[in-house]
Amino acid sequence: MIARLRDFVSGHRITTSAVFGGALLALAAPTPRSLALGLPLVLLGEALRTWSSGYIRKDHALATDGPYSLTRNPLYLGNFILGLGFCVMANRWSVVFVFLLVFAMIYDATIEDEERKLLKRFGDAFIEYCREVPRFFPRVSGWRGAPFRWALVRQHREFRTWAAVAGAVAVVIFKMWWGEWI
Repeated sequence: MIARLRDFVSGHRITTSAVFGGALLALAAPTPRSLALGLPLVLLGEALRTWSSGYIRKDHALATDGPYSLTRNPLYLGNFILGLGFCVMANRWSVVFVFLLVFAMIYDATIEDEERKLLKRFGDAFIEYCREVPRFFPRVSGWRGAPFRWALVRQHREFRTWAAVAGAVAVVIFKMWWGEWI
């Protein structure tokens, strides 16, 4: 049953994330302090997502440069940092546990599925990449540079994530301001 739930959540990760995010915003009780602590994490997470988007060429090449030389999943690491930042901004520490559980369910299955596809597509090159680069938490050395490409960021429509993040931050700020006047 756990495996089926995990597969369902992973297969519907955008919907699951939106539902969790909506519930988090509804329950949020932000303060100036929680905003000051969480907003830098949100911005760091989105910056990592944007940076990663400038290197990945989905279905064309194995991304191994830039942030992909430090972790195999920098986009998902960016999502993790971003989500954790929203949990901090919401000032509901109990949701951190739920966030960690939901995140693990979504991305463990997602990463496993993607790795099977990458292995099939890139074979030995992917195996060697896996030997060198950690799956999620980045290594501190081994940087391989390549040109960052804004065209790839636009192609991956990262601006949609920017808009969603800006809207969610605005809701948190509004809730903080409105809560002070009630």
